[in-house]
Amino acid sequence: GDAMNSADVDAAFAAAKPRVVINTIGGRGTQAGFWDTTQMNMTAAAKKHGAKEVIFLSSVGVGDSAVTYSEAARARTKDSMDERFAAEEDMKASGLDYVIIRTGIIAPEGTAATGQARFTEDRMSLKPIARADLANLTVDCIGNPACRNKTFAAEDDSIKLSR
Repeated sequence: GDAMNSADVDAAFAAAKPRVVINTIGGRGTQAGFWDTTQMNMTAAAKKHGAKEVIFLSSVGVGDSAVTYSEAARARTKDSMDERFAAEEDMKASGLDYVIIRTGIIAPEGTAATGQARFTEDRMSLKPIARADLANLTVDCIGNPACRNKTFAAEDDSIKLSR
């Protein structure tokens, strides 16, 4: 189905009855309303169909972490960041357990997991992380009371990217 279509999302959740929902959708492109609509559709369906937890991979630069971006970068990403912020706030207000994971820099495809990645509550962290490490950390948060109802930044100091 189409995550932008609430009926499609509702039908998928009605059939699957998930306990945990993890939104890792990427690639907004030029589609306005993408981040907020897709996550809000998932949050509403999760609540309606009995899911207990929602995990959203968002972005450093959203909300209180906006200052990590330059003024030019904030202007360029404003719409996307506003949508993600609306999605985060909707999750927080839903009554469901949630985890918000803000990523800064996703290391290039094929970057090996280092096992050194971590979540920090310092949401101003704009550091790289390998996809495999991000996946492992995300899965480790499922049902984990240490992650419940928190917003994290994902980081890995051992990855050095050339500019």
